[in-house]
Amino acid sequence: MKLPRDLSGDDVANLLARRYGYRVYGNHNITVPRHRAIRTGTLNAITTEVAKFLDLPKQEVRKSLFGSLMP
Repeated sequence: MKLPRDLSGDDVANLLARRYGYRVYGNHNITVPRHRAIRTGTLNAITTEVAKFLDLPKQEVRKSLFGSLMP
């Protein structure tokens, strides 16, 4: 699944909060830059870290977070 190219940092943080209960501050810290559009490499690193922490396949995390955003 291709990663979306036009998500802001706030968008990614909100998706992580809705799908996985992440908060701006919590036990598992992940840095999500508040840029207008996050680069795909950064988004890949974020989804990889979440997948490792949750012990889920990276593709499952991507589909869960971004599946509804893809055409």
